[in-house]
Amino acid sequence: MITVSLKGIIKPAVLAVATCSLTCLSQDKVDVPKPDPAVEAALKIGFTVPVQAREWHIWWGAPLGVNPSIPAWEHWKGLKRFGKFDPTTTIEETVPGSAWRRYLNCVGYPLIGPYDSGQDDVIRWQLETAKNAGLDCLHIHLWPSLWDNGSDLTPLPIFEKALSIAEKMKYPIAVHDEIMFRKGNNPKSQQLENTISRTASLVKAYGSHPGWKKMDGLPVYYFQNSNKWMSAKDMATYMSEVEKSAGPVYWIVEMGAVEEYLKIPQIKMLFGPNCSWFLHTPPFGAGPHPWEDVRKDLFRTKEMTKKFGKKLGILVYSKFNNNNDRGETGKGRMDAEDGMFYIKGLAMAKEVDPDLIIVTQWNDFEEGGFIEPAWDYDGFNGDPFRYCRITAASMGKSFTPAKLPNRDQVDPFIRHKLFGDTVAGDAGPVFQSSIINGRKLEWKWGEGSGDPAEMRIVQSELVRWT
Repeated sequence: MITVSLKGIIKPAVLAVATCSLTCLSQDKVDVPKPDPAVEAALKIGFTVPVQAREWHIWWGAPLGVNPSIPAWEHWKGLKRFGKFDPTTTIEETVPGSAWRRYLNCVGYPLIGPYDSGQDDVIRWQLETAKNAGLDCLHIHLWPSLWDNGSDLTPLPIFEKALSIAEKMKYPIAVHDEIMFRKGNNPKSQQLENTISRTASLVKAYGSHPGWKKMDGLPVYYFQNSNKWMSAKDMATYMSEVEKSAGPVYWIVEMGAVEEYLKIPQIKMLFGPNCSWFLHTPPFGAGPHPWEDVRKDLFRTKEMTKKFGKKLGILVYSKFNNNNDRGETGKGRMDAEDGMFYIKGLAMAKEVDPDLIIVTQWNDFEEGGFIEPAWDYDGFNGDPFRYCRITAASMGKSFTPAKLPNRDQVDPFIRHKLFGDTVAGDAGPVFQSSIINGRKLEWKWGEGSGDPAEMRIVQSELVRWT
């Protein structure tokens, strides 16, 4: 039974706890999915080289969980379309008809709801999920400090925690320094001396940590230089000075195959052209896509990397859509094509036969290219684990969902939907869509929270009673 006081205007509100039942999404009760054409197609690919994933973002903040790293909504925020917020769709509200779906600044809704990246069991769940998908490792996304000249990387407390959890799981993580995109946040961060200081201090402090992924015995450090923000001369100096201070590094650089860069002895692997190019040339992400042009560039890149004794990596996107963040109408979107866009990229990578595959993006819900389990990829209409299943299938493996994070580390709104029951501390049923029908008050409970057996309206606490 629920006791409710209605004061003033009736609005959707979170009410008290009620007991109810719903199919649980824990690993014991996940329904076996129907045959999926994309999974069937992925099984024919048969990768034998390692497959990793980058853009594991740890910038998500939420005022929930145990000791949240950022005790406020960070990056999730509220609904934003093409750069504009709608004040009626804040993250504190739930979408009409739903008790668990908040308004997020994302093209996608995470399986566990909006979360705080620093929660221990959220990190454990992400790493276990990636491991079960057959991924060799995740590349954790770090960025230059914003409070000084960018001579340090952040957020180190979450990075340290992730390293520790990765060590315990025997599933080490690589580093993805997204410095190429950070000049606008901190112009000094791309200055050579600050870039050297930033990387050297990180490698010196953590490079030998068992939680940091090693290739050829060296800590893996990945960064982009597609726009040549760093000259070949500076890159040679950068890598030489870092290694002089902190020891050898397994450098992975993402950029076009340019001879003056490929001559740099420290570079171990190059990631060249990929299908994100579709976003930057007419019709700016819309199909049909010039797959053959990318394919030719990949084979050309393979020849050049071989000539200079470098290894070749290929980046594969599942899709891309930043319309709910900073997108422009008619630009910035590559549709998933019901999973087949991902399949085309994976199949093309297999044909080129590189040394390493990196799929992207692990949990960048703002750019809609995520592989992390989510309720929606092309609308709320499918298997939350679909892209993990496709990824695993491309290596001839099957995917098993990881145990969900601890209940107290996920959004109270979504707990009933995830775990199938309601306990103290969870958000109770959400009251929505109230109307007066003759002499009766009628309402609906938001889907996903369960219905209480009874509701009582306390007349003495009403502003007025008619």
